[in-house]
Amino acid sequence: MAGVPWTSRDVAILRAMAPRCSSFEIAAELGRTSDAVKHAARRHGIELRKCGEAVPNARYSDDLIEKARQLHDQGYGPRWISRRLQINEWTLRSALYYRQRQRPAGSLLQRARSRADRAAPVAASQATAK
Repeated sequence: MAGVPWTSRDVAILRAMAPRCSSFEIAAELGRTSDAVKHAARRHGIELRKCGEAVPNARYSDDLIEKARQLHDQGYGPRWISRRLQINEWTLRSALYYRQRQRPAGSLLQRARSRADRAAPVAASQATAK
C-alpha cells in the first residue's frame, strides 16, 4: 500500500533535519511514520546518522573542535592544543585528521555509485577482450 508521495519540499526538510534529528522527530515534523522517513532517506541517499554535537555522547562542542582545527592550521601540535583546550589528545587527533567529520548527505550512496561506475568500463573491456 503506497502512502502520500514525497514532494521536493519534504525531501529538502528530511535532508536538512537528518544530521541533527532522529527519524521520529523528522516524522513528527512531516506528518509521516518513522519507517516512511527511513525508507525515503535510503531512497534519496540521505544518512540518518547524527553528527557533531547532536550525538548524545558528544564530549566537546563543535565550536571547540573548530577552534582546535584552526590552531592546528596555524602550526600548533595536537599535544599542545589538547593541553591548552583540555581535550583528550586522541579524541582531538581524530577530530583534527577528520575521522570524526560530518559526512555530506548521501556520501555512502555516492561512493557506491562511483565504485560501480569505475567497475563498469573494466568489466566491459574484459568482455570485449575475450
